[in-house]
Amino acid sequence: KFSKALNSGGLLFIGATESIYGYKNFGFEKLSTFIYKKI
Repeated sequence: KFSKALNSGGLLFIGATESIYGYKNFGFEKLSTFIYKKI
């Protein structure tokens, strides 16, 4: 549900101990260790 709330091109910053498994399935690409971009 959260991935639908973020606009295309939007950035998601997560904490150092967090991770998104299967981020591609949620429409994200990984920019760095803690930063994901909605595609």
